Amino acid sequence: MKSGRTSSSVEKAFELIGAVSEAGRAGLTLGELAGRVGIAVSTTHRYVTTLLELGVLDRDAAGNFHLGITLFSLTGQHVHGDGRGPRQPVRDPGGGPPRYT
Repeated sequence: MKSGRTSSSVEKAFELIGAVSEAGRAGLTLGELAGRVGIAVSTTHRYVTTLLELGVLDRDAAGNFHLGITLFSLTGQHVHGDGRGPRQPVRDPGGGPPRYT
């Protein structure tokens, strides 16, 4: 479905998120994730580092990747709406990713 006007980086990030989602509770190691999406481990690491910093992915003590809290916060508001309207971003004074209230 590429039109030539899309961002391959965004597409690849969503492929990674989709692969982690499909893995379920077991999660995926970096190597497994790279293999499922078909890109080099070094490239996967670069994407995953950004997705971790944004809270889109999370990593457990065993090193497996799972969907992160930011993704659940965004989808939870959309799916379950609580009547308060859109969530507002709250910036971390330490420079971390924004959180939503």
